[in-house]
Amino acid sequence: MRKIIQNLLKYKANLKQPTLLLIIVTILLGAINFAFLFSASSVNELANNFPQWLVIVDFCNVFIISCFFVFKAKKFFNIKNKDLFIFKFQTKIILFFSSICILPVFIVLIFSAYFFHFSSKSWFNGIVDHTLKESLAISEIYIEEQQKAIIDDLYNIKKFVEQNTTKILLEPAKFDHNFSGRAATLSLTEAVIFVHNEDKVKVLAKTSFSFFPQVENFDLKNQFKPNELGYSVVLDADDNYVRAIMEVSTMPNTYIIVGRLISDKIIGHVKNATDANSNYGKLKTNIGKVKSQSVIIFCFVMILIIFSVILLAFNYSSKIFMPLMDMVLAIRQVSQGKYNIRIKAGSKSEEIGVLVRSFNHMVKLLGQKTSDLNLSNQIISAKKEFLEVVLGNMPAAIFVLDIDKKVKLFNKSAKAIFKDKPLNNSDFLLVFPEISSVIEELHNSPDGFVRSVVKANISGEIREFSIYVSIEKSEGEINGYIVNLL
Repeated sequence: MRKIIQNLLKYKANLKQPTLLLIIVTILLGAINFAFLFSASSVNELANNFPQWLVIVDFCNVFIISCFFVFKAKKFFNIKNKDLFIFKFQTKIILFFSSICILPVFIVLIFSAYFFHFSSKSWFNGIVDHTLKESLAISEIYIEEQQKAIIDDLYNIKKFVEQNTTKILLEPAKFDHNFSGRAATLSLTEAVIFVHNEDKVKVLAKTSFSFFPQVENFDLKNQFKPNELGYSVVLDADDNYVRAIMEVSTMPNTYIIVGRLISDKIIGHVKNATDANSNYGKLKTNIGKVKSQSVIIFCFVMILIIFSVILLAFNYSSKIFMPLMDMVLAIRQVSQGKYNIRIKAGSKSEEIGVLVRSFNHMVKLLGQKTSDLNLSNQIISAKKEFLEVVLGNMPAAIFVLDIDKKVKLFNKSAKAIFKDKPLNNSDFLLVFPEISSVIEELHNSPDGFVRSVVKANISGEIREFSIYVSIEKSEGEINGYIVNLL
C-alpha cells in the first residue's frame, strides 16, 4: 500500500512538469482530432462549427508548444558555450531520437490523409451517383405515370360530367349512380363534383369512398393552382394519394376532384430517395470543405506530435546530459590532478544517480591511491637519496641490479671504473660479462651470497677484482642483486 501511495505521489509530482503536461494535452487533442475525422457519419456532424473550434484549439496548443520549444532550444544552445563536445553529442542523440519517433508518426499521418482522401472518393464515385439518380428516376417515373393516368381520368370524368350536365340538376340520384359507376370503371379511389361560391361549398356528386377532401372546408384559392391547361395535380404523400382538380366548363363555379391511392411503399421509397439525394448533394457540396479541414487538422496533429517529440527529446536528454556534462568537466579536472572534485547527484533518474555515485567513489579511491602512490614515491626517493649518499662515500664500486640484471643504482666508484660505458638501466652482463659465472654460483649458494676473485679487461687494461655478490629478496622471492667490486 505504501508503495502504491509513493507511486501516486511521484506521478502527481511529474504532472507538475510543464513538458509532461503539454505532452498529455497534445495526446488528448490528437485523440479528439482522430475521433472527429473518423467518426463523423452525417452531414450535420460535418456541417457544424466543431471543426473550426478544433482548429483554433490546435493552433493555440501549437503556439504554446512553440514558445516552450524556443525556451528549451535557447537553454540547449547555451550548452554550446560551455562544452562543444557535449553539445554535438546531445544534438546527435536528439536528432536520432526525434527521427525514430517522428518517422512512423509521419507515415501513419500521410497514410491516414490518403486513406481519408480515397475513402471520400469512394463515397462520391460515379457508381453511387448513378445508383441514387436511377433510384430517384424510377420513383419519379412511377409518380409521373400515376399523374398522367390521373390526368387522363380527370379528362374522362370531365367529359362525362359535361355530357350529363342536365342529369346533375334534374336527376341527381341517377347521375350519382352513373357517376360512381364511371369512377369505378376508371379504378378511381375517389371522385367529387362540387360548386364553390365565395366561401360556400356544395357537393353535387361523389363516389362512395370519397373521404377527401372535406369539401365543406376545401380552400380552393390555396389548393387549386391550375396550369396553362386548366388543371392542377397534387401528390399528397401523407395519405398516399395523387389527385387532380379541374373546373367544369358547362357549369359555373363547378369543379371536379379525382384521386387514386398509391402504395405507401412507393411513397416511402420516393421520400427516402429524395431525402438521400438531397443529403448526398449537401455532403458532396461540403466534402471540399471537409477535406480542407481534415488536411488542416492532419497538419496540426503532425506539428503537435513533432514539437512534442522534440520537446520530449530536449527534456530527457537534458536530464541525462547535464550530469554527463558535469562528469566530463569533472574528468578533465581529475586528469589535471584535482582528486577532490565531486559531482552532486541532483538527477531524479536512478541510473544517472548510480553513475554519479560510482564516479564519485572512483575519484575518491583514485585520490587515495594517488596519495598512497605519492607517499610511496617519496619514501622510495628518500631511500634512494639515502643510499646514494651512503654508497657515494664508499671506496668500493657498488651496483644494485634488478631481477633481469639491469643496473638500477650505482655509486661514484662504479662510474669511475666503467667510465667508458653507460651504466644506467643497462644490462650488467654486457658491461661486466665476467660476473655471469659468479651469479650462477650465487643461485646454488645456500647462504645467499658469494665471494670470488675475477680478472676483467677494463678499457684495454687487465684488472683483478674481489667480488661480493648477494641476493636481494622481498617476501621470499628474488627481486634483485647487490654487487660489490673492490
